[in-house]
Amino acid sequence: MTLARRGVLAWLFVCAVAALAWAGDSPFREPALLVRPSPGTRSQLPIPAGEKVVDFDVWSFGPEAAILVRAANGAHRVLLWEIGTAEARDAQFDIPQDFQPRSLACHPAKRTIYLSGKRGAQYIIAAFEFNAGKWQGSTIYSSQRELRRLLVSPRPFAVAYDQNAQRSISSHRIIFGARAPNGAWGVRTITEDGKRDYEIIGPEKNSGMLDKDDDAPPNTNPVPFALPSAFHPAGHILLWEDAQRCFSKLPYEDDNWGKPGAISPRGLCGGSVTVTPNGTSLIHWLPNQPGVRIYSLSKPPLTAAGDVTFLSTPSSVPDGKGLVGLVQSGTATALSYVPIDLPLSDVFNAWMFAESPADRDLFSQNHGLLRDLNQDQLYELYDSELYQCQGYNSSVPTRPYFVTTDIFWEVFSAAYEGTFIVQERQRAMPVFWFMVASLNNHANVLPAGSPWIKVFKTLTALRTATPATADPELQRIFRAEDPAMAPFGKEMNYADLKPRGHYAAEPELSRYFRAFKYLTIASGLLKTSELSAMPAETRDLALKWIGAYDAYIAPSRSPLVWRPDSKAPDYARHPGEEPAIFPLSWGFDNEVLLSTVYHRLWPAAEQITGPNGPRLLASGMDVPAALGSSFARSLLQPEIAKYPPLAAALDSLSKRFNQSRTTIYDDWISSLAIQWADHAVFPGESETPKLWTAKRLQTGLASWSTLRHATVLVNERTEAECGEGGFEWIELAPPRGYVEPDPETFSAIAGLFDHLAKVVASSPASWSGALAEDQKQNGKADQSLREGVSRRLNDSAQKARLFAAMAGKELRNEALTDQDYQEILYVGRAAEHNFLVFNSLAKKDFGLSNPDPMPKTADVAAGPEMFLQAAVGRPMEWDQVVPFFGRKEIVKGAVYSYYEFASPRPITDADWLKQLRAHKHPQWIQPFVSGSNLSCPAKSPF
Repeated sequence: MTLARRGVLAWLFVCAVAALAWAGDSPFREPALLVRPSPGTRSQLPIPAGEKVVDFDVWSFGPEAAILVRAANGAHRVLLWEIGTAEARDAQFDIPQDFQPRSLACHPAKRTIYLSGKRGAQYIIAAFEFNAGKWQGSTIYSSQRELRRLLVSPRPFAVAYDQNAQRSISSHRIIFGARAPNGAWGVRTITEDGKRDYEIIGPEKNSGMLDKDDDAPPNTNPVPFALPSAFHPAGHILLWEDAQRCFSKLPYEDDNWGKPGAISPRGLCGGSVTVTPNGTSLIHWLPNQPGVRIYSLSKPPLTAAGDVTFLSTPSSVPDGKGLVGLVQSGTATALSYVPIDLPLSDVFNAWMFAESPADRDLFSQNHGLLRDLNQDQLYELYDSELYQCQGYNSSVPTRPYFVTTDIFWEVFSAAYEGTFIVQERQRAMPVFWFMVASLNNHANVLPAGSPWIKVFKTLTALRTATPATADPELQRIFRAEDPAMAPFGKEMNYADLKPRGHYAAEPELSRYFRAFKYLTIASGLLKTSELSAMPAETRDLALKWIGAYDAYIAPSRSPLVWRPDSKAPDYARHPGEEPAIFPLSWGFDNEVLLSTVYHRLWPAAEQITGPNGPRLLASGMDVPAALGSSFARSLLQPEIAKYPPLAAALDSLSKRFNQSRTTIYDDWISSLAIQWADHAVFPGESETPKLWTAKRLQTGLASWSTLRHATVLVNERTEAECGEGGFEWIELAPPRGYVEPDPETFSAIAGLFDHLAKVVASSPASWSGALAEDQKQNGKADQSLREGVSRRLNDSAQKARLFAAMAGKELRNEALTDQDYQEILYVGRAAEHNFLVFNSLAKKDFGLSNPDPMPKTADVAAGPEMFLQAAVGRPMEWDQVVPFFGRKEIVKGAVYSYYEFASPRPITDADWLKQLRAHKHPQWIQPFVSGSNLSCPAKSPF
């Protein structure tokens, strides 16, 4: 239904509901129902001789039945049976003697029992509420018409609106059959206090409004005959029975009843039909037949409790693990509890996620699954369940969200890369070109014929050259294609000069990339000791250029021409000997990728080789394996079998790793070690789910890829050698989401934001300008660029710690607060906003704009003829079974996808995006990936 078709009051109500999070009235004000588990063994309650069970119902909060019995003398009483015990207790109901109840129903959210029957010439519905230690009854409805059956809606409806309090007045609805004057039956409904009576479906037609404040009357569906059968547990679908005793469904669509429709399978007739508590399946009971038939995604139907013949419609216990029904026991009767085993039986919202047999099987096997998404950004998933007024609509079935570490990794990577670019653009690039000019101007201090003279001449020309240049060397630099002999006398792979990452976005950045790469590649091919003769002016410029990057990159493994006292990191087993012009980052990951491939000049014990030859190209998997991931190590077993020394190399690397956090790069690697740690546990599971283990590995690898993508220019690459007005809005259960139970990783990411905030605060860069969104209308900024970025870094750190605290609560089995659930529901807003702000730092004017698609790649290692590309693909959806108030639920969150592959030359992000579809997920992820996507919103399962 479009907004244009809604009446003004209905529209105001929708927006009021959607704005609850911002108005202080939380959609989570109604406490969630804690469900007690059902027994795992059979039990039976004998019915005393002379008494007959009239009706019974099972409470929604645990394995307890309310039983209406009639004695031989016609008196009625209600028994309460805790399923699994041998006896029931008398509820001490004060049922008038002239009241002949026929139906019983339990309220789904409070200790109230409804009885329907005849009293004198009237048919009545009475409510009995447990209050002050006893049951207090009152008549809420009476009619001359005969009443039959009794249901209570699982969810309340907004039956009125309090303008003073600015909140809806809610009530569950009582549903019952009522005989029309023509003798046929129709389905009617009243509120809990017996008001707002109307026919839902049947032979009669309502006329006009029920109340002068109603925007519209309730929709009626004229059919010759209708009796209520059951509700879907979510509350938005009513099952009803026609005169042929065949069953159909009637949906409630936002604010009014929809149109009747057929159920699947069609032609389900006779007996009764109810719905499993997880909402996925129909339970069909037929008299005089053993057990029940369960219709779900499986064909043919399953038979449950096949060794029991129920005398009447059985009821499910709330966790779906058993049926309670009346059986014959000798010459008497008894209520019997029979455990049953159904897929996802205790996952109360399974119907929202298991839309195919394959998905249901993945959930059953792995407690979750992954789905490929055709989205550009992680945060987009967190908008997928928000429908009206850019916010949550309680009348639409809504899947709960799963806050993953991935979205905070992605926000941090945007902050890292954005501030990195600001430092580079405002501090490094201007100094670089001054340094190049100084190197060229003072080339006369170099030995005659020094190849460096040609290098500096080329760089100076590159500053202003265009691709149309006639200079052959500059042409090769701009083409960036094939290896060739450079003018300075060494062969250079010019393909490595192709701008990648953010450097491909603007001509100015591309030119800087080419020049930087040309200089640093040359420094690896030529003797740099000659440059020590350069004057102090050149040295000072070089140190200022390098200083722009110091906080962002790991220390170099090579000494520095301009800083002779520089030292390689402790973990670097083979430091460089020739001084470097620029201290290319040598993080622990670089050491891993270097140590896990063959080097012919290394000691024999360190040479990674095997019976079929040397290992010439590393794997991204080497990094988490060296950082302690036993899962990554297990995935490398085929490689270890081919190259036995690889095992010892990984062991040695693990011992050399230390939690050094000198730079943000070091801090990021240390935080990834936490992401990959083996000690993480998932609440409610005896062992860590295989899917979570695989997901945590994938998340870390993808985050590492973004780190290498951001530092592609300044990182040393390792190489091996060789609408209309509505009636009433239904209030469906609010989506109570979950946080990935990994508080240590959330806290580590918060620490990364803190570290970056300190770097920004202490940076000598000018940080000139202001964020576009901080500009006032008169063009002046509310705060400086440095202040604006710092504020958002601190805000992101606070959010990460907030979710770390929630994850800690989950591990301690502590309840989340209403505010916690609200933060989860709107996590996408905070993530999207800060991500876009940090992303805007790459723009000259710091303006907000659509970010580039998330897929990105970086060449992280090289062999004799191939480059190892680590890549991030499109976002994936992670659907995971998690604990939920005594039962379970499925939640959905956004996660990274990771790829790695060999390429004959480095490729750009644009190249990767074009070829992404041709690449498959890693083998260790494929078993968890569903081949389908979810409907939106969740569709009816039958």
